[in-house]
Amino acid sequence: MSHILLVTSSPRGAASYSSKVARSLAEKLAGGDAKAITVRDLARWPLRQIGEDFVGALSAPAENRTRPQQAAIDLSDELVKELFAANVIVIASAMINFGISTNLKTWVDHLVRAGVTFRYTEKGPEGLVKGKKAYIVQASGGVYSEGPMVPFNFADTYLKRILGFIGITDVEVMEATLSIARLITRFSLLGWNARFWLNTVLGMVTLPLAAVSAPGGGDYTKEQAQAGVQIYSGTCSVCHGSRLQGGAAPALTGAAFAQSLKTTYTTTSALFALISTQMPVNNPGSLSKEQYTQVLAFILAKNGYPVGSVPLDAAHLDEVALLPYPDQDAKKAPDTNLEIANIGSANRLLVGALPDRASVTVSDTMMGSVDSHPADWLLHGRDYSNQRFSPLKDINASNVSSLVPVALVQTGITSSFEATPIVVDGVMYATTPVVDNKMKILAIRANSGDVIWESTYTLGDFKICCGPVNRGVAVAYGNVYVVTLDDRLIALDAASGEVRWNVGVADPTVGYSETMAPQVYKGKIIVGSAGGEWPIRGFVAAFDATTGKEVWRWHSTDPKSLRCTRARANWPGSFRRSRTMSGITMQ
Repeated sequence: MSHILLVTSSPRGAASYSSKVARSLAEKLAGGDAKAITVRDLARWPLRQIGEDFVGALSAPAENRTRPQQAAIDLSDELVKELFAANVIVIASAMINFGISTNLKTWVDHLVRAGVTFRYTEKGPEGLVKGKKAYIVQASGGVYSEGPMVPFNFADTYLKRILGFIGITDVEVMEATLSIARLITRFSLLGWNARFWLNTVLGMVTLPLAAVSAPGGGDYTKEQAQAGVQIYSGTCSVCHGSRLQGGAAPALTGAAFAQSLKTTYTTTSALFALISTQMPVNNPGSLSKEQYTQVLAFILAKNGYPVGSVPLDAAHLDEVALLPYPDQDAKKAPDTNLEIANIGSANRLLVGALPDRASVTVSDTMMGSVDSHPADWLLHGRDYSNQRFSPLKDINASNVSSLVPVALVQTGITSSFEATPIVVDGVMYATTPVVDNKMKILAIRANSGDVIWESTYTLGDFKICCGPVNRGVAVAYGNVYVVTLDDRLIALDAASGEVRWNVGVADPTVGYSETMAPQVYKGKIIVGSAGGEWPIRGFVAAFDATTGKEVWRWHSTDPKSLRCTRARANWPGSFRRSRTMSGITMQ
């Protein structure tokens, strides 16, 4: 199976044409398999430029390298490993001052290493990165592939030369500034749908080009709409509302939506083009074509368009007539399968090479014997007694003043950080506070500060008395567990950041909010809430670490339970009063 390395570098971020086209190309090459793509976003996560430490590390024996030197070469090694692991490399290059961006140039500088990606022979330099295909998707403010500006194009010529130097000679350049006709021809030669590429490259410019709708028998299926519920809930509901009623973004039902169909998005293909090229707003074009079709089916269903037996697809979009807009006052039984709760959603960004899942899988034995793993920090308080004392001795009173920063990780979140990182085999897991209804869960290389993956969680409804903080994660059984201010307990894959499950632990609308780091014990995830800030009951609850199913719940502040022996007998589990504190300790 092909593995694709997608490298984006435009400072325009999500608005970049080169990034949009390159991402769509990578998805097409991967056949819709997101796991086959490794993303290296150089604009969002710039690499450290090579400097004295990098140069020194190249000539110093490994055992004699300083910590900064080792960190510099570790980063380069990781980038080289990514390159060798890929069968296909897709590079999004924005032309800046006739050349490539500084971020992309830094990536190249880390890769081109004598004895690693090329070597000198009697016949001259020989590239060592062989048998790979590369696509360069270049966007610029003008036409540099022909005409008088050709001599000023130092971007793709440099990339082709440097890739060839390290052994990648099968390189194809795609100019995002080509005319519409030439774009269609270029992508048709590759055997791919021209409209798909046209929509991807030109974004909203393609909307007026949609064919005129003809009323007919085209429709969507109920199964498509039901599948669209989950996708919409996870990627769209935070802005457009759980009932499509609007919020931070326009409503997708009702009078305002109907007016937009009459004036702007008069055909189904036009509406689909908007959804598939501009949404979700924080990562446009990131879903598959099938997923965008399912979201569109859900929107059609919620607006009263008739369901049918023929699936909606790209070839039949305009067989579904959007006008006249259905009568919203017509009485119809609600479809409970198309109702969603206003809960948060998570978007994942893969940045670096993923660790081996086995290396970041923490067992009960490891958590019970943390002294056998002194270089790790496996539990929130390091061990079950929460001593928070490390036995490591490299840093002590005599040398602590000589410590210098190795890396600074920019999360994009500015607020009070209260998380205790968990460290497993060199991978650090941390969380951010909540700002603008968003928080991040990150996996970071502890020795270099390089981000491996980040999951941005957009919260649903919640209310708090105090600061919007999060105190960290738990890592166990190959998963990362985090509990949120909107009372969700989420499990993510420790290696890839992919969400495993997302369950509710309490009702955020009455005042419950979770800031704690979950605790893990014998296959259960323990969370709780004191309930002191609002007129609610405190509790401790356990959830199955594999399925997320609640195992038991113990309420700590029910006066009847604390006064009456008969009520105590009804509690799910025994209890005893601690000899050293006034609280109640579970057995």
